[in-house]
Amino acid sequence: MKKTKIIDIVQALETRGIKTGIGKGNGINGDYIELTLRAGNSPVTTSFDIESVCRDMENGKMLDDIIDSLISCLPGETERKNKTSQSSDAFFYESYEEARKQLTMKAISIKRNRDLLKKIPHFDMEDIAFIFYLTVETNNEFFMLTDNKLMKHYNVEVETLKRDAISLALYERPLQINSMNDFFPIVDDEAPELYVCTAGRLDDQPNGALVLAYPDFCKRVMDKLGGRPFYVLPSSIHEVLVTPADDKIMPHMLLEMVKSVNSEQVDPKERLTDNVYYGDENGLRGLYNEI
Repeated sequence: MKKTKIIDIVQALETRGIKTGIGKGNGINGDYIELTLRAGNSPVTTSFDIESVCRDMENGKMLDDIIDSLISCLPGETERKNKTSQSSDAFFYESYEEARKQLTMKAISIKRNRDLLKKIPHFDMEDIAFIFYLTVETNNEFFMLTDNKLMKHYNVEVETLKRDAISLALYERPLQINSMNDFFPIVDDEAPELYVCTAGRLDDQPNGALVLAYPDFCKRVMDKLGGRPFYVLPSSIHEVLVTPADDKIMPHMLLEMVKSVNSEQVDPKERLTDNVYYGDENGLRGLYNEI
C-alpha cells in the first residue's frame, strides 16, 4: 500500500515538472527514506521524509493538496509563479547578503550524525556540532538545511556562517536563564539548584540548546550563580540545565542521570548528548568524551 502511495506521489510531481529521487537520507539523530525534489534547473534539492508524506495520505489529505504543499516549499517556485520569464534558476535568496538575514543554528550530536555532517557545514564544540539553517517563508514557514552545495553557491566559508548566525541569534534569540522553581516549585531543601537555559522564550522557541555556542554563555551563567562554576546537563536540543558545581554533586552521578533520562524520557530525535559539561571563566569542557 505504501509503495502504491509513493508511486502516486512521484508520478504526480513529475507530471508537474518536478524532478524526483528516492534514497536513504541522513536526518538529525537517525536515517530515513527521503524524497528529494528539484524545480527545473534550480541548484538546490529539497528533501522530505517519505514516511511523513505517506502519513498525510493515510490521514485523508488529498493527493493534489499534498503535491501543492510539497511544491510550495521548493526554492524558486514562488518566484517562477510571479514572473513571466521561463527561467528556472530562481533562488529563494540569490545572494548571501539576503540569506544571512535568515540564518539560524541548531545543536546536534556528533556521534549520532556522522554521515549527515559530512554533507553540511558545521562547527564543533566537544561532542556537539552546530549546523545551519535558512528560514524560508513560502505558504508555510520552514527551515532549509544549509548544505555544502548551498555554501558553495553563496561562496562563503564556515567561519562566515558561524559569525553571522551567532550574531543574529544573540540579537533575535537572547539567552534566557530561569530557575527551575519558576516552572516546578520545589519544596525540598536538599534538591539541587537548577536553572533552565534556552534561546528566547522557552514556551515557543525550539532548538534552544544553540546558546552553548554563544560567546558570553559561561559569563552570563556565572553571573546568575554569583560567580560560581557550574555543570551543564544537556536535557535536549531545545534547552540545557545548569547547576552550580560544588562538593555535594559527584560528576559521575550527573553523567548517569543524563544518560538515564535521555534513554527513558527524551525523544531520540531530540537527544543532544549523554555528556555533561563543566563551565567556568575558561569556557566549557566535557566530563567525558563519547565521540
